[in-house]
Amino acid sequence: MVNETTLRIKDLQMEDSGAYRARVSFVTKHFQDQTFLLTVYEPVPEPKILPRKVSNTPYGCNVTLQCQVSGKGEFNISWRRGNPLRDLEFGSDWFQLSNNGKDLHLSWWLNSSEPNFTCLVTNPADQKNISFSVLNICQTRGENILMSWVSLRVTIILLGVLVQITIVTLVNIFGRK
Repeated sequence: MVNETTLRIKDLQMEDSGAYRARVSFVTKHFQDQTFLLTVYEPVPEPKILPRKVSNTPYGCNVTLQCQVSGKGEFNISWRRGNPLRDLEFGSDWFQLSNNGKDLHLSWWLNSSEPNFTCLVTNPADQKNISFSVLNICQTRGENILMSWVSLRVTIILLGVLVQITIVTLVNIFGRK
């Protein structure tokens, strides 16, 4: 408005949303009517990320991360990755978003450099986010599979060495007689 006049309203409630009219009077006895559209937004509640549909492979996992937000109001949900946060590269074949944006379907590899994914929940007045590392669900299981394979190979090698030692010992014992 004229002279950058501001109007400050405190202690707003959701039901205070609506159209308001203000009349500004000037020293010159002129008036100016101004209409304001006021929208009151609820604070964004704390989001949660729930891993769903986890299937592991020796090299990574396929997982769906679901961003859940309780509370009333309309919230925008988006996903970011890494630290610092960056947008997901659309057109990539390693992720897919659900139609409502709440579910992030990932094909994640153990050697990927960025295991952190962040759900960002916003409305015009507030924002909250929460991050989740897929290492919490993928690496452990993947490493267990990998470690099982390594343990099996080490066991086979040790058994082979033990058999060779046994044969050499038997040959030395029976070869002296």
